[in-house]
Amino acid sequence: MTMHAPSAAPTAAGGLPIPPLRTSVPLLGSLYTAQYVGVGFIYFGLVAILRRQGIELAQLAAFQLIGAVWALKFLWAPLVDAVGRTRTGHYRNWILVVQPLLALSVLALLLIREPATQLGALGLIIGAYAFLSATQDIAADALAVRIVDARHRGVANGLAGAGSWLGNILGGGLVVVMYDAIGWTAAVVTLTVLTLLPLVLVLRFAEPLPQAAGVQPRSASSHPHSAEAPAGFAGAAHGLRASVRAMRSLFAQSGCRFWALAAMPAFLCGVTAAYGLLTVALVDAGWSLTAIGVLMGIVLGFPAIAASLGSGWLLARFGRRTMILATGIAAAAATLGLLPLMGGDGSRLAVVAGVCLYVAAMAAASTVVYTVNMDYSRVESAGVDFTLLASTAILFSYVSGALMTWLADSLGYVLVTVIASGLALLGTGLAALHAQRHGVRAFAAEERAH
Repeated sequence: MTMHAPSAAPTAAGGLPIPPLRTSVPLLGSLYTAQYVGVGFIYFGLVAILRRQGIELAQLAAFQLIGAVWALKFLWAPLVDAVGRTRTGHYRNWILVVQPLLALSVLALLLIREPATQLGALGLIIGAYAFLSATQDIAADALAVRIVDARHRGVANGLAGAGSWLGNILGGGLVVVMYDAIGWTAAVVTLTVLTLLPLVLVLRFAEPLPQAAGVQPRSASSHPHSAEAPAGFAGAAHGLRASVRAMRSLFAQSGCRFWALAAMPAFLCGVTAAYGLLTVALVDAGWSLTAIGVLMGIVLGFPAIAASLGSGWLLARFGRRTMILATGIAAAAATLGLLPLMGGDGSRLAVVAGVCLYVAAMAAASTVVYTVNMDYSRVESAGVDFTLLASTAILFSYVSGALMTWLADSLGYVLVTVIASGLALLGTGLAALHAQRHGVRAFAAEERAH
């Protein structure tokens, strides 16, 4: 990659020279795709497999909560920000270490021969995968904050969403179909190979670094790698303290506390609440594993990818508040469109159409949420800022998903789906209120600055 001089190159929020989109797009796309290959298989494919083998909904709800490890990743995000910087990169170095470990954790699934009878061992492996994938996500998100300017944040987050859905197509769809056809071993080996693919692009990537670029961060005193920071172990400790301070100061930004603790959790939980019910409802409706794999992992990926990319493009054109309203209302309506499936009496065509519309609306809304999170992320503490905001969203999403699955056991799918639609409308109102008071002005000011 050819690096331009800072004075001539486009810059990210902290003044860093940024790589061209032809470099950053394939890199970020491959990282998010590989990350979600395993996530798609583990959290959607395995759920279908376990349900087919007779695992109860209450047990599946507990199994899904393992993913809440992602909600705790803010605890070690300061370490990712503070440690690992060399002349060849920072977040790049973390990815080069974690990505192979992620592949090994997938390969460890070969130790599991009968998932339904080895839930304890399966849970340990899934827990290790969740920790490693969360760490990779910290580094990938921080790298995205560092190499994407304000104008392209919507595009970058749309790309991240599209990459995650492409990973779901591969891991939650094609690999599940492969498992159903030729067995567990072939499925796990395929997942392992797919997880390793981004390493080629990561090895070739030259990460821009604040000190190397000769650019002082906006707040040198809070920057983990400012010129005043000592070297070696003392430097790592200095950086860790600075990252913890950055975590505390994140919520001092205008509107950030309301966004992180009220608007974002309510909005994201509302638009995603019914998603965790889809796989189990399809199983209970008599769909085969192959049919579920094709729908959940392959068919749904295409409207979700299109919606993620489209939402990213529309964000730059219409702004945060308009897109929050549009995607939130669409998600609430589309949630009700799941009733033919949840009622168990819908035709295949009605079920497929309803699920596709719901997932498209959910993907579009998620792109908006993570774009606002990136607005609040400062380049000098990218890992901490973006991760802390994302962790808040993930915590509420996993808990609400598990709660909806648990409630469905007593209230039934139909009533829980109606409740989810109401939550989507409530969250949309709170998020739109935030955008009106804070988000639009903050983004416009930054755009003028660059």
